[in-house]
Amino acid sequence: MMKKHSKFFHSVVKVKTAKNHISSLISDTGTHISNLPTLREMAAEFYKNLFNHAGYWNVFPKLVAKKRLTPDVAAWLDRYVSAKEIHQAVSDMHPDKAPGPDGYNALFSQKKLESDWD
Repeated sequence: MMKKHSKFFHSVVKVKTAKNHISSLISDTGTHISNLPTLREMAAEFYKNLFNHAGYWNVFPKLVAKKRLTPDVAAWLDRYVSAKEIHQAVSDMHPDKAPGPDGYNALFSQKKLESDWD
């Protein structure tokens, strides 16, 4: 009985590993690339271009965006934000979500706010 479970487990792991593998990519010219060093280069270059500000709008070619803010919107963005508004916004966040790249979830900020407001 123990062997069947082990065999099943290993077959599931094998399938997952095979699905998580990139065997080829299609280059900008339309050719299939399967050479591992070239795949690594292509992937790195793709994400470098994806997150580069100059190429940002090329990712979403059908996206229509205004280039200028209206004076009302600019004034709203530049307005004074009270401590009460910040407290409310942080309190409204889900505690298990990480809002920033620092890795701290919202609970960290919520606990900090509680200690500051007490």
